[in-house]
Amino acid sequence: MFTAIHSFEDDAESVLKVMKLSGATMQEVCRRGLAQYLTATPYHPANAPGTFMYHGLVQAMRELLVPAGWELAEESLSFTFNTDLSIALAVSSGNIHAGDPTQNPSFKYPKGPTTQAAVVGNASQLGLFDGVPGFSEYAVSSFPKRIEFDTFKTWWLLHHVDRGKEVMRAELSLPVRIGNSGEMNQWESRVILEPIPFDESPTTDRADDFAAGPDFDVEVRKKA
Repeated sequence: MFTAIHSFEDDAESVLKVMKLSGATMQEVCRRGLAQYLTATPYHPANAPGTFMYHGLVQAMRELLVPAGWELAEESLSFTFNTDLSIALAVSSGNIHAGDPTQNPSFKYPKGPTTQAAVVGNASQLGLFDGVPGFSEYAVSSFPKRIEFDTFKTWWLLHHVDRGKEVMRAELSLPVRIGNSGEMNQWESRVILEPIPFDESPTTDRADDFAAGPDFDVEVRKKA
């Protein structure tokens, strides 16, 4: 399957516009997330930078999109979704290839049932199971789904921090195939965002402290 790769030298802005997003909005989300990442000190737990980054990205995405009509949901993962567009957004760290248009990225860590269900939902909507040998085993999930991922496409804000080059790379991408152990195999579309250098401050200065909370069981459903 051919992966559509969009860059800002090409057509990324037009792709984001269809999703009622913009490059400026996604760049600001990344700046705020990176700002939180950089608040971690050697005295924090080893996983603190990544945790701060995740919380910062989710918070920033919601702060910027909810006033524009997006909604929130928690289903093991934190989703920001738009029922009118049938689009959901999630956040995940990626491997070293995230944000690199010349490479095929993957999630940094294997993913669980919720992510797998969302990816299967993406593939089903795109018709990737229709008459394609070898894909049929992914069509029916082996775990119970509490939300109907088949009703909207789930895009991931995939990010990677290169501490050596002092830059954060990111992309907003649509996964369509995930391996049995949770590794990402295939993307349908990738919108490559502009890299964010460590010394680039967010437009709105955020210095909030973040603390990990419990998982929530909040139903995501289409509006009647």
